[in-house]
Amino acid sequence: MPLHSLGYLRLETTDLDSWKIFAEDFLGLMPVSQNENELRYRIDRYPARLTVTHGSENKMSAMGFEVYNSHDLEDLLSKVEAAGIKVSVGTESEAADRKVTGFAGFDDPAGNRVELFYGPILDHRPVVLPEVTGGFVTGDMGMGHVIVTGENGQALFDFYNGVLGFVERNTMRGQGGGTTWFLGCNPRHHTLGIASAPG
Repeated sequence: MPLHSLGYLRLETTDLDSWKIFAEDFLGLMPVSQNENELRYRIDRYPARLTVTHGSENKMSAMGFEVYNSHDLEDLLSKVEAAGIKVSVGTESEAADRKVTGFAGFDDPAGNRVELFYGPILDHRPVVLPEVTGGFVTGDMGMGHVIVTGENGQALFDFYNGVLGFVERNTMRGQGGGTTWFLGCNPRHHTLGIASAPG
């Protein structure tokens, strides 16, 4: 499977101060760089897994999934384009900002921003996580998981499963009867959740 993990999340917030407290004091993430407009955090040898920038609304600006190499990136992007979705290749300065060798982005059928990247520029300085005994479980399984929403959950499932190649692990029915799908791309139970809801 070309996709192998959730590499990073990029968020926007109207309240950067609250995110600083949440990320550092509650989650125990290691700050990498901070200024009045942006916070970046590490949890392992990878570059910042979480970037939070000041914005006009609270939202996810991108979720980055790692692929093994440029060939796998090109192969997946051709499938995305064949599905009728416009792809934009990241510039050198954008790749440098993310500390990756190369990446490209697109919006999924519900408008959630997806970035596929390869070649993370690893940070070999030790991670200091005084609040997290034993560290986070990452490695080949990546950052963890993310849940996205869309009014047409079935269309999202078809895209992530049929185009990007995520494997369905199980589903859950909500009280209102809506389905939540859990999909994986590595030994972690799931890397992606999809819920039918306004996103």
